[in-house]
Amino acid sequence: MRVAVEAGEGLERRLDIAVPAARIDGEVDKRLKKLGRTAKMDGFRPGKVPFGVVKSRYGASVYQEVASEVMQSSFYEAVQQEELHPAGYPRFELAKEAEKEEFSFQAIFEIMPKVELVDLTDTDVEKEVGTIEDKDVDNMLETLRKQHCNWVKVERESKDGDRLAIDFEGRKDGETFAGGSSENFSLVLGSGMMIPGFEDGIVGAKPGDERVINVTFPENYQVSELAGQPAEFTVKVHSIEEPELPEINDDFAKRLEVKGETVDALRDELRTTMQRELDLSVQNKNKTAILDLLVEKNTVDLPKTLIDAEIGRLQQQMQQQYGQMQGAKAPEFPASMFEEQATRRVLLGLLVAEVIEKKELKPDADRVKEMIEKLAAAYEQPQSVIDYYYNSKEKLAEVEAIVMEDQVVDALLADAKVTEKKVSFDEVMNAQKAA
Repeated sequence: MRVAVEAGEGLERRLDIAVPAARIDGEVDKRLKKLGRTAKMDGFRPGKVPFGVVKSRYGASVYQEVASEVMQSSFYEAVQQEELHPAGYPRFELAKEAEKEEFSFQAIFEIMPKVELVDLTDTDVEKEVGTIEDKDVDNMLETLRKQHCNWVKVERESKDGDRLAIDFEGRKDGETFAGGSSENFSLVLGSGMMIPGFEDGIVGAKPGDERVINVTFPENYQVSELAGQPAEFTVKVHSIEEPELPEINDDFAKRLEVKGETVDALRDELRTTMQRELDLSVQNKNKTAILDLLVEKNTVDLPKTLIDAEIGRLQQQMQQQYGQMQGAKAPEFPASMFEEQATRRVLLGLLVAEVIEKKELKPDADRVKEMIEKLAAAYEQPQSVIDYYYNSKEKLAEVEAIVMEDQVVDALLADAKVTEKKVSFDEVMNAQKAA
């Protein structure tokens, strides 16, 4: 086999490959003879069809089949010989001019880029650390009181926190629109359930009042025909209820089925749950920050092949999600919609792989076990879930991948100048809601 390498633009490489024509011709004859032993053709007994007739009928398709196989196998031999690392499947082109004794073709493909990580030793990184304070538990108890309140009817003007039963009808340009009307609708003022301006427009209303409210739909409203458009709502208030909050006592703890059935037990359970939630949120935020920094500091020439493949995966995911939500066939989402996200994913994947290789990281068995046990703890039979993960290579690999990403983050933080920043439960949760 004769091989010549030609560098194209960027990461593109072209391999000119030539193999003896006899290699293909011999395999074609071999397959045609085998085919002739079973071929059925009018005028001939099975297995008695002349070779020339078999070749005339099937020669072209068999030649194409063999040539395709030879191109693929020769390509992989050539990249090993030339120590090249393809980023994806090649495009094959037959040579326009070739020697009779040779079968010549060209393989066009991209190679994997060389990744040289920027040293983060002198880079300042802020790492958030969250601790649950007594006031955080107090705030959560107050939230629970509101969630388990009793509603009592009142005859007065409405205010924030009240629950109203209302009818409303919306009109745009004087015409009603789909989804803009409802009867006996339950609305808590201040909940932000309705579009901006709607709830403000009925603050101060009494039972039996009817009001006309003028509002404007947000620019990012999910119904494109209404986004950014003015509308008018006629609202009738039927009733107003105010919340009657329960006392925080042992009876309240029993009502919530807290183990121990005391206020102290309730506070301890809340603190543990909140700390777990805070730790997870802070861990994810710190992970995102350090990986964003890794992407920001490193520039890599990315293979278009990998980006296109990632775009394809994102399109498929979106179509599946759309189909599940809408119960209908998803539209063809344009590639441009996913290009930025796909590019970042490819870059991050290459950088993380280089960190793993450079730091010689392997999944920590204890951390994998700990994560599986945490996942299993939510089920009635944790051991069955643990066994399921360890008996499934695919599921175990998923957990190992998550652990490896955490180990990469730890390795990067170990190199950088880390400054810890204390954050509260409310800070983290409010930031998540805003996002």
